[in-house]
Amino acid sequence: MVLLFKITTDNIQSDNTSTSRPLTPQRPQTPQSPQIPQRPQTPIQQSLPSQPPTPTNHLPYLSPAAFTPLLHALLLDQNTGIAQVAQNVIQSLVERILEEPDVNPKEKELLEKETLEGVVLGIGRLDQEKVKREELYELEADCDDTSVGAVTGIEEEVELGRMTMMSLISSLAPIVGPERCIRLFVPELDKMMEEPVFYVRKEAALAIGSLANVLPLDIITSKLLPIYDHFSTDPIWHVRRSCCLVLPTLCSKLPDEMKSDRAVKGIEIFAGDVSRSVRSAAGEIIGELIATFQPDGKVPESLVQHFLSLGPVRESNLSNGVTSGTYNNNLGQRDPERPVICAFNFPAVVLTLGESSWDDLKDTYIPLTRDMQIKVRRSLACSLHEIAKVIGPTKTENDLLNVFTYYLDDIDEVKSGIIEHLAAFIECLPQSTRNNYLPSLNDVWDGVKNHWRLRDEITKQIPALCRLFDEQYVLNHILPLTIRAVKDEVASVRETAVASFPALFEVIRNDESCFHDMINRIMW
Repeated sequence: MVLLFKITTDNIQSDNTSTSRPLTPQRPQTPQSPQIPQRPQTPIQQSLPSQPPTPTNHLPYLSPAAFTPLLHALLLDQNTGIAQVAQNVIQSLVERILEEPDVNPKEKELLEKETLEGVVLGIGRLDQEKVKREELYELEADCDDTSVGAVTGIEEEVELGRMTMMSLISSLAPIVGPERCIRLFVPELDKMMEEPVFYVRKEAALAIGSLANVLPLDIITSKLLPIYDHFSTDPIWHVRRSCCLVLPTLCSKLPDEMKSDRAVKGIEIFAGDVSRSVRSAAGEIIGELIATFQPDGKVPESLVQHFLSLGPVRESNLSNGVTSGTYNNNLGQRDPERPVICAFNFPAVVLTLGESSWDDLKDTYIPLTRDMQIKVRRSLACSLHEIAKVIGPTKTENDLLNVFTYYLDDIDEVKSGIIEHLAAFIECLPQSTRNNYLPSLNDVWDGVKNHWRLRDEITKQIPALCRLFDEQYVLNHILPLTIRAVKDEVASVRETAVASFPALFEVIRNDESCFHDMINRIMW
């Protein structure tokens, strides 16, 4: 009976096999095959013939370019926030593809090619699709007048695509490395010399700076510099301004002699430009441009003259006899932003030229400290300690101490820039001057009694001040200031003061008499 049941069952299975159609034609009928091929086989299964692995032909094929149209649409979105996020995604994607060690080399190469050539460079080649779509609109033109507007929209999309490609090249250049930049990005940049749309050329000019940070010198001189020179004489000021902004980056990659010639020539062109925006950009980059000559500090005189011309007008200039008035005339009418630019760049210029040039620079610096604009004085107040570090204690005492005192009596916005770096500036003074100035700290506190944030900033300086004086000065001058801060009406000031007591104990603990005196003053 068991045998009869088995035969009947086999017949039924045979009939079902002959009459029913499989749900997935590509999948072979392997009833006894394991669901997971990697599962270890049992001893009984090991005695059976090995089964072939289940094929994956039934899975849908996903092209590497499947998401390219979606990414292009996001990159070209009219919402700039979405477009920017899409660019960040592309950057993260390229980083992961190039840095992921566990990806199959062939798959990695395929993904890299599609991302860089299909997405990044492909978005700049939308004009190839434009031709096909224009032909379609021409066929429909006889029936629908709205096709003209559609063609115009396609042209704008193509132009935006090329601009986006240049922006992506700028952001991806440090990620993909010099070899890919030379092979993929430089040829596209070269094509931009014939680009008719100015905002695409503007973005291409900015890309020169990013590529210069990556490419070797021979490619910079043979490929990038000719493109840069072409854009520097562009009829649209937006493009020329972009060239001006990347000049420091470009010069920083050149040898000294070539750097000097390129920097001087560039400033002469941009500082005398007919566009106020380009002239303003020349002032903005002058400090960074001068800083590229570190550490030797051999800055061309004309660059120094241009920088000094941004400050208060002077009757005479440095050793070559060129007057600053000449530069002011070349730069156009007096711009209120130029003293701001000069003040912001002064620390970089002083650091590059060094202490030996301070006597020439201070004729511009000292009048600048009295400028009527608050943002000029605020910038100088925040950087006063940095200049003091460069010029040394003697010149700091002679030239900067009066500025320091003057700014402590200025408005709060300027005063805060000094107070935030109070200890750093006092450290740059001679020791005798430090000791004489220390008693005035209580006067500084009285000057900010109505502004608890400034009192809190002064209190934050106490630990650093303790390291600049001996036990007796800390006990007589810094401890009373700390006690005043501990008794302040604002909790934040009190908390900061309490946190400064370890620094006080660290200095005073070695002197037993001072230590007991300190304890008594705190207790009473």
